[in-house]
Amino acid sequence: MKKLTCFLFALAMGFSLTACSGNTTEVTKESETTVLEETETETIDESESKEVLKQEAYHVIEAEVGQPFQIDAKYGSYIVTVTGIEETDWWERKHNNHVKDVILLHYEVENINFDSILSSGVQLNPDSFRITASNDYVAKAFNTYYDGYEAVGNVEPGEKQSGSMAYEIDKLGEYYEVVFKNSSGDIARVKVEP
Repeated sequence: MKKLTCFLFALAMGFSLTACSGNTTEVTKESETTVLEETETETIDESESKEVLKQEAYHVIEAEVGQPFQIDAKYGSYIVTVTGIEETDWWERKHNNHVKDVILLHYEVENINFDSILSSGVQLNPDSFRITASNDYVAKAFNTYYDGYEAVGNVEPGEKQSGSMAYEIDKLGEYYEVVFKNSSGDIARVKVEP
């Protein structure tokens, strides 16, 4: 009787070990699959041209030149990309002196689905950006355009436009901090070298 009990006990232990080892193998395979899927996803993300940055609650987006950032507003979403700053001779051309300088902020706007009761699309103006030079001079809107440059007009939902805005500044800087803002505060900050 003892031998039969020992045999049944050993048989039960054998089945238990076999069942456990089978689960362990499956868990290991699932873990390997998960790791592979994550690795493949990371590779795909790195190969994409530019990631669209989104603002997290109360944090200003730190973007680079050419890196798009998304604004999610009450009436929809749109994407803004600061593409550069160009120093011009426009002040001298308008005033015949060198008292100030004019810079052009180049940017793109892509309207995903923004459509408010006040406008049928996205309309940015010089107050949408705050530009501070490395020497702490703050740029102000310059309302004259030369050389065919012009600001982006109304961007309808589903459209994308590129343009420039002109700003006057007391003294040119080595670089510029461009802050995109709206009524709720600062959204994104981009350091731009001319």
